Amino acid sequence: MFVVNEYQDKISLISELAKIIAKKLKVALDKKEIVSLALAGGTTPLPLFKALSFCDIQWNRVVIFPTDERLVAETDARSNTGMIRSGLLRNLAAGGKLISFAPTNEKRKTFLRNLSEQIKNIMPIDVCVLGMGEDFHIASIFPDADRLEEALSVETNEVVLPMNSPSAGEERLTLTSLVLKSVLSRHLLIVGEQKRRALEVALNMPTENEAPVRSILFDKSKTNIHYAR
Repeated sequence: MFVVNEYQDKISLISELAKIIAKKLKVALDKKEIVSLALAGGTTPLPLFKALSFCDIQWNRVVIFPTDERLVAETDARSNTGMIRSGLLRNLAAGGKLISFAPTNEKRKTFLRNLSEQIKNIMPIDVCVLGMGEDFHIASIFPDADRLEEALSVETNEVVLPMNSPSAGEERLTLTSLVLKSVLSRHLLIVGEQKRRALEVALNMPTENEAPVRSILFDKSKTNIHYAR
């Protein structure tokens, strides 16, 4: 189930979406001590991070993390964790609690286990902002990924998976469909005509395997699509 919210331009989209996210977080904070916010990486959400950093909420009670990550150091310009830290955790949001998806010196199995436990402990995610690629991927669930079936399955116990995909060009970590489908307030950020056309194609494709974005568009819980040219 999804609804489309169309905005006059990207500036309006970012401004309104920041207000929506802040409101959702405030409502969640009235109900429990710690709330969670998952954010897409890449350059499109960067203005959203900045707008959110000026929202006056109790950021010290908000746990923030990326929906996916390249296996690079946080200081690498391609790191989604690094983008969130530098783009969001400043101004009024400086006290936010960031879960880093960047690899550590721990053994890989230990790192993945610890990361997965942190995510499981805060599920369901209160607010999540996702992007979509022109190949219809969300997070790092790519149509040509090696563990696509597992990533899309809601019967798996996995919440964070390492993924190899020829189109991605490098190994990544991703939240699984199990996590994304359980989100309480889910938002898909679409900017530009090419992404809009890709979305229209995805809506008419037959399976989630061919268009992973369908996993959150035809789910029983709502996805709010935010679009601007």
